Amino acid sequence: FLLRISFNSQQIVLFPLLQNICIGLGFRSHYTEICKSRNIVIRNNYFDSGSAVVCIGSEMAAGVENVYICNIKAPACKTGLSLRGSRDRGGFIRNVYLEGMQVDSVASALIRLNDRYWEQMGGKKTPIFENITVRNCSAVKSDAGAIAITGREDKPISNVLLENVVVEQCPIPLVLEDAENVRFVNVSVNGTILEETPQPTVGVELPPAKMRVRK
Repeated sequence: FLLRISFNSQQIVLFPLLQNICIGLGFRSHYTEICKSRNIVIRNNYFDSGSAVVCIGSEMAAGVENVYICNIKAPACKTGLSLRGSRDRGGFIRNVYLEGMQVDSVASALIRLNDRYWEQMGGKKTPIFENITVRNCSAVKSDAGAIAITGREDKPISNVLLENVVVEQCPIPLVLEDAENVRFVNVSVNGTILEETPQPTVGVELPPAKMRVRK
């Protein structure tokens, strides 16, 4: 990622940029005592291609909160909004609001909240994901899935609202595990409106995906 926000941020406003954005704050626990990433605004951005359009985590031991994202466009990417957490790093992601993201082609998923990302050190610090709102987002097609929300049994991802989200074509509409208080309002995949209170999926996983680059 050419732009990475990983410092003591009290009030940040980002205006038009050309590359992907990653927000984090530390992969070691001592960061929690000195700083956090909070009060971040990202708006009016165009991304030519790459991995996640906007990524939060997984290096967020000190936590990330109060992130507002609006008016984002990209022709091709691996993931639209990607929230990633790991027990090796802990921390939290909360109070994230996305309003308006349009993507033509996605390799993995338009919306992916993954609390089981990249665990290799046997950590026991379960991250917390809560209060995530996504409105007015769309993708023409996805090679894998539309929406993937995978939390933890001991700390489910909680309080997620998706409203006016459309993926026109994809093989897997939804992956949902270990999440609570998840609500869909006018969420359409493959031309079908998903249930307002989605049920957990069993044995459904997204296949590995490569970074999508516009040709």
